[in-house]
Amino acid sequence: MVGAWQDITEEKKIRQESDLRLQQMIQSHKLKALGEVVAGVAHEINNPVSFIANNITLLEEMWNAVEPILASDGASNPDWGDKGIGYVEVCTNMKEIIEEFKTASQRIKRVIAGLKEFARTDETVEKKTVKIEEVIRGVLIIVGAQVRKTVSRMDVYVDSNLPPIQGHFQKIEQVIANLLINAHQSITPDRKGRIIITARSIERLNAILVEIEDNGIGMEKEVLDHVFEPFFTTRRDMEGTGLGLSISYGLIKEHHGIIGVVSRPNKGSRFSIYLPLDAKTQINIHPAILCCDSDAFYLNEIKMSFVDVIDWRCGFEDTCEDVISYLETHPEVDIFISEINLPAINGWDLTKKIRERFPLLPVILYSSDSLNLKQEGKTAGNPDYLLKKPFSMTHLQNIICETGRQRL
Repeated sequence: MVGAWQDITEEKKIRQESDLRLQQMIQSHKLKALGEVVAGVAHEINNPVSFIANNITLLEEMWNAVEPILASDGASNPDWGDKGIGYVEVCTNMKEIIEEFKTASQRIKRVIAGLKEFARTDETVEKKTVKIEEVIRGVLIIVGAQVRKTVSRMDVYVDSNLPPIQGHFQKIEQVIANLLINAHQSITPDRKGRIIITARSIERLNAILVEIEDNGIGMEKEVLDHVFEPFFTTRRDMEGTGLGLSISYGLIKEHHGIIGVVSRPNKGSRFSIYLPLDAKTQINIHPAILCCDSDAFYLNEIKMSFVDVIDWRCGFEDTCEDVISYLETHPEVDIFISEINLPAINGWDLTKKIRERFPLLPVILYSSDSLNLKQEGKTAGNPDYLLKKPFSMTHLQNIICETGRQRL
């Protein structure tokens, strides 16, 4: 037998990269065309809406002039009864209708302004002062109605007096809108959907943190590892392009920020956007494990086994609220490990409070007392894992690997 072989690995790699560049170029043209269409539609809608808004003001002035005349000359006219309506009813309804017209026209104007801003390209525009609360408000005007069709509850928690950031309003709005749409698409019809939008200042990072959390189907670890890659999508059969998250990743990078995600199958996902206040300072954070114990020796043993452990030696002055507050200011913590019997904290009660505020945060409890590990009669929150102390660090490593980490 005579044969020949050829290594085509490099050739296949070049062909794949060529296909990727071609798809990126095609998608770029599609997005540009879409932006032009949106801007054109917004312009066309704006003309008749302006006509309606101007005439509503004229109608209001006319009614204000006509109403006193009706009151003085026609309020007691018997024809009111013949028509099946009353003078008071007409006056009341007319005022309400005019106000509703004004409110509706103003809402349409806000939507049009949002569409124009969303479609506007501002690559050459310098960064300006942006208020995150206004960005979130604008996003809800554009996509809020669409999201509420499949979500039974949407909670928005935005801290008052958030400091402004330096950036591009339209680009940040585009990212938040995309994450919000993804969140509502992840919620199946049989699930009582809930989306939580939070925005708060993290002083130690000199940054604003925006989080969008859902209780949808979540993502497996294998999916999570590729979620920001271009053209990676789990909705290919539903015409998903796989570009939404990769574009969002790039836009946040332009602001020297970080976009992260934590997800748990059948429990939901949470996307986090970190934006520096000055748009220059690079935020440098990594996923971390918070471990609470009063035993310094055991804390040190766990810390020696993991490079990203934050050890907290709990004393009698520490409370559940202190732990919750720490998790609020350290959102990079993606796993919580604790001894059940702490000096002033019961691990079961602490787990309940963590579940209420951070439902996607994995909780691992351990104890050397077998009675403490039993869940009978305990109404507090359930941890993800219960370990009998002493346990091997290899076993703990396997649990953490299986649980998955936050993608930052």
